[in-house]
Amino acid sequence: MRILLFCLSLFLATAEAHDMSAHWKTLHQTRGGLATALASDSTGALWRVEARAGHLWVSRSTDTGKTFSAPVRVNAEPETVMAEGQNRPQIAVLESSGQAPVVVVAWVRAREKVFASEVRFARSVDGGVSFEPARTLNDDGQTDIGHSFVALAAQGAQLTLAWIDARASHAARTAAGGKRDAYAGSAIFVVESQDAGASFAPNRKLADHSCECCQLSLASPATGAPLLLWRHIFEGKFRDFALADVSTGVITRASSDGWAITACPHHGGDLAIAADGRQHWVWFTGAAGAPGLHYRHQSGNQLSPAQAVGNLDAQASFPVVWAGGAPNEVHLAWREFSDGAYALRTRRSQDGGVSWSAERTVASSRNAADNPRFVRAAPRPLLAWNTQEEGTRVFDLGVQP
Repeated sequence: MRILLFCLSLFLATAEAHDMSAHWKTLHQTRGGLATALASDSTGALWRVEARAGHLWVSRSTDTGKTFSAPVRVNAEPETVMAEGQNRPQIAVLESSGQAPVVVVAWVRAREKVFASEVRFARSVDGGVSFEPARTLNDDGQTDIGHSFVALAAQGAQLTLAWIDARASHAARTAAGGKRDAYAGSAIFVVESQDAGASFAPNRKLADHSCECCQLSLASPATGAPLLLWRHIFEGKFRDFALADVSTGVITRASSDGWAITACPHHGGDLAIAADGRQHWVWFTGAAGAPGLHYRHQSGNQLSPAQAVGNLDAQASFPVVWAGGAPNEVHLAWREFSDGAYALRTRRSQDGGVSWSAERTVASSRNAADNPRFVRAAPRPLLAWNTQEEGTRVFDLGVQP
């Protein structure tokens, strides 16, 4: 069964690449999707961004997600918003004393050509009442190549955005007469703002040879630059995970699974940094030796062994991690599918990821379901899950049954 699931994951990744024209057409017809994002402000209110009919909409909840305010439109003109699985909108709330919260939203706009896309950004400086005109953040002016899978980190007035960018691969392949093997994968680009998104520095390339379509994860330590986790192409063929400080671009290998494939798995990882600086990350690999979800942590130069997570036979996938709250408290969440239903599964550690509770199911759904995501900047482990049948639900994993 495990081998069957592994082969199926490769088939789906390859099939999507072969049938991308149909997929792209569907994107332009729907202009939205189930992928949402939530962020907390200092009062505990939750801010949600979702995509519908070509627009991003932001709403606010003061009862931990039970109800939300009337949504406010972000982008004035409709566009094809990428809001599915790995390619999803982002939201953060920036606060300073005596001023209204600045609500920032980032997303990816699909262009007409298959794979062509742009990174978009808008902000509200009046506490979510209205949004400034949307801007395109990739500064190369190329509308026929990909700029996608945007990730966001916020710390004070500083914003960092990272995305997967095709400008380097496009240039290399064009110079080589169109040969695809002239450049492996895509590249990671970043852009930064020091004034809550009023202005941005020029784009800069952080790394060559990223996987083309696995989500990125940015996390900020208590001090210092954010760290980025992404699926990288090592030695031209191994699609394992890399970790880098965005200020230096020095790459550390975060997983050594040796997954040698030529297709994109469409399966990124997730990163969280605890108050003590310990880094926690989760990921998926299809490597024959140990396929499935894995977790590990790092403190200084001490890297823990990888620990298996979830039930591969139930298609355990799309893991996320949260670290904070009580000292050494860590939570994992992921999605499984069996008996015709999706299950939202979790486990908890109270010793910094050394040992773990039993896995448990906190929710299920028999219709289409988004990937689980932890609420950004929440002081406790709030897990959000958006499904077609039940809508957005928020679970406080700190409240144990």
